[in-house]
Parts: sequence; C-alpha cells; structure tokens
Amino acid sequence: MIDLPNKTQGYRRTAAAYLGDPAVAAVAVDSVRFGDQGMNGVQVRTVDPRSMPWSGPPRW
Repeated sequence: MIDLPNKTQGYRRTAAAYLGDPAVAAVAVDSVRFGDQGMNGVQVRTVDPRSMPWSGPPRW
C-alpha cells in the first residue's frame, strides 16, 4: 500500500447501455448515481406500451 496525499472514493462512473442496435436505432440509458451509491445490478427492458395496463396516456 502506498499512502497518497488525497483520499478519493475510488474508481467511480455511472452505468450506461444501449437498448437496440446503435447502427440502426437504439435508446441510450445512463444511470444518475454511481455504482457505489446502489446502482449496481439495475436492469432495464423495453416493452410495447400498448401492452401496459394503464388507462389513458402514459404517466412518466
């Protein structure tokens, strides 16, 4: 171990993924928080909005 002058939280970055083929059509997804803030293991999936059980327009 080497003592460094400035303490850090280590290597941190947000998660990023493409849903689809970036060469044709895709949706880019980026996390807001870092992995050490609880974002490890998050899953994303695409669904047909017509198959969702909500009534009326989507509420996002």
